[in-house]
Amino acid sequence: MAVEEVTHLWREHPDRTSRNSEHYQQIAFFNLKTDWFVRNELSENESVQLIGTGVKSDLVAKKLREYGVVFEVFDVRKRPGIRSVKVLDPTCKTILTSWPIDEQTRSDISSFLAERGFEFGRNVWLF
Repeated sequence: MAVEEVTHLWREHPDRTSRNSEHYQQIAFFNLKTDWFVRNELSENESVQLIGTGVKSDLVAKKLREYGVVFEVFDVRKRPGIRSVKVLDPTCKTILTSWPIDEQTRSDISSFLAERGFEFGRNVWLF
């Protein structure tokens, strides 16, 4: 049921904190996500599979190194598309750092992972 009254006001201006503070930059959010993931989802000495491209993967990889987490990177720039990632281990936790805008591609990725025993929130996470 639609509500007829305004329930949220948004002030958009160039000086707002989320546009100017380092605490709101992408690196800050990746640090928070990775900190939480390592503390709450990983067991001691558990390894990680990192799938992605570019800046996002690099940020997560840097943070995982800081924690001493052993991980393998599947860089889909070198082997285009997630289907080119042949060796995935569903007993390892997996981080995806890229999620396509295209609904069909998202569905293909979800199906690809599910066929191999992966489930979001159990052994695969989207960063």
